Amino acid sequence: MAGCSRGASADPVGVGGSHLVLNVWPAAADSGAIVSFDQASLEALTLAAFTNPDAAREGPVVQTISQGHPRSLLYQHDLPCILLDGTTLVTDQRAILESLGAKQLDSHFSPADRARIVFLTHYIREKLYPVLLYTLYVNHHNMTRFTKPLYGRSCPFPLGFVIPSRIAKRKAKLFFSLTGWRRSLEESELEQLVLKSCRSAMNTLSEILGDGEFLLGRDGDGAKGPCSADALLYSLLQPLYRFSTLPWPKASNYLRNCENLTRFLTRVTSRFFPWHKPEPVDPGRLAALEWGPLLSQGGVVLGSMTALFVYCWWARLVDTRHVWRRTRKLLKRP
Repeated sequence: MAGCSRGASADPVGVGGSHLVLNVWPAAADSGAIVSFDQASLEALTLAAFTNPDAAREGPVVQTISQGHPRSLLYQHDLPCILLDGTTLVTDQRAILESLGAKQLDSHFSPADRARIVFLTHYIREKLYPVLLYTLYVNHHNMTRFTKPLYGRSCPFPLGFVIPSRIAKRKAKLFFSLTGWRRSLEESELEQLVLKSCRSAMNTLSEILGDGEFLLGRDGDGAKGPCSADALLYSLLQPLYRFSTLPWPKASNYLRNCENLTRFLTRVTSRFFPWHKPEPVDPGRLAALEWGPLLSQGGVVLGSMTALFVYCWWARLVDTRHVWRRTRKLLKRP
């Protein structure tokens, strides 16, 4: 996994003075258009930038596998996760956001504004989150040609064969759980339902945002600043906006018609992630790295047989000298 951290300290100071290490999915080489291609990781990074914008100008301090993130941790737990004080592992997304200062970020707003933040958070998760889930994890073409290779190439061998499929199954289950739609629906029917939800949610959020810089707009003294709902909105829209050349791009195309939402994404990126240089994403390059053809051609079987032979040789279950002698005799036969 390519490293994406920048900063002076390996153990950043978290909320309450505790030292924390944030482990996230990185911005892989072909997804350099966003800070992290994973929505939950991007939300955590965005919230961290909102709560400490001065540190964001230096770049977020995060840890990826190439920087010492244990492979066993990636296999047993989903990213993002936080290691507090080197001992306590936090894997729940809500607890991660609270550790990064979500409550402190919203604390300076008025009670009425905090109530709006709660409403906006629930609305965005209910209406917009399923759109992203379908686009990247449920739609067959996008999942096999884009999302799976993206996760696969970011995992160390051999986790690239396991983690992408596990994530796809979990996200698909979450999608149908959130929407309540039947799995037996035809693909065309599912697409129409997703697009209907997409149009409704984006139109509503576009009206709420208006000409403001953030969801809560401006007050008489100037900008109110971002809130936790802005971090959630950014993490859901930025992948749709940057991954505009997906095999199924209808949600991305509709987002690009909402000019104030796209200005919001550009504004947050330039203000809180100025060190990040956007690059175009080419799904064709990712499709060339897709794991599907390798699996269909018996790559797993060959890898399993090789691993079994190596284990037998290491455990002294196979007499290699005997195997070598038999091989030489077979080669000498006319």
